[in-house]
Amino acid sequence: MAGALAIVVGFAEFHFGRLILTDKRIIVLRGVFFRRASTLPLSSMADVTCVQSPLGSLLGYGSLVITGAGRRSGMRTLADLPDPTELYLRIIEEVYEPAAVEARQARELGQPGDFSLGSPALPVEARIDRNDLRDAVREILHGKPLVNFSGWLSVAVHGDGASVDPGEKRNIRIDPARGFQVAVTISPTPRSPIAEKVSVTDGETQPRVQFDLEIDSDHPTWRQSGRTVVIEHGGTRRVEFSIGPLSSPFQPPPWLWVRISQQRRTLQSIELAARYTTEREVDG
Repeated sequence: MAGALAIVVGFAEFHFGRLILTDKRIIVLRGVFFRRASTLPLSSMADVTCVQSPLGSLLGYGSLVITGAGRRSGMRTLADLPDPTELYLRIIEEVYEPAAVEARQARELGQPGDFSLGSPALPVEARIDRNDLRDAVREILHGKPLVNFSGWLSVAVHGDGASVDPGEKRNIRIDPARGFQVAVTISPTPRSPIAEKVSVTDGETQPRVQFDLEIDSDHPTWRQSGRTVVIEHGGTRRVEFSIGPLSSPFQPPPWLWVRISQQRRTLQSIELAARYTTEREVDG
């Protein structure tokens, strides 16, 4: 089991790891669940050594040992890199012959090199401009860009006499012994008195947008697993969640949290607080 887990973790680190070489620095991004980035200016490099074992020479991977990085720096040794000899030459050329790099890239029409050979190593991207570098780092650290969208998240409650106060408290009046339905609608305009704006403006434009809808609660029986919704711009999608009755009422009454997200990033949420129909409202 330990060996299998080590293989899975190693493959995941290979898949998510990146090494980016620019005309000013080297950036290494590692980690699967916890992402970390290390940066080393090329001006701080005193020397670079390429090391390959016999197996590494056969399979086309090796390591770079950088002199000039701090003893505790994650950039001191870059292990298991694909085609380390080519990468070594690119770094040396970048440090000592930047004019040659510019000339070669002009001949190559600015297309970045691909050092990924499918070996157990970090995929590498060649020199890229500042905007591409910013986008690449943002995508690796935070995921792919969101898809632009402008609309509303609306929530309505119905069934077995259940109702919602559309005021500031947004209380659900329910009979704890009965179930009810929560209708969640994504649309260009509000579809109920309880609605919140959903807006993404700094992402990418696509004809369709995919969202995840989820209902959370402090009571386990009211929690609803996420549902995937694909909607076109200007379209409307409605999803209903059936909330079961409480086996026994408890105090304080539970709350509901309706959440809409894209790529696990919450865009908007609406919180509803339950009130039992057997209770009397007490102001203040």
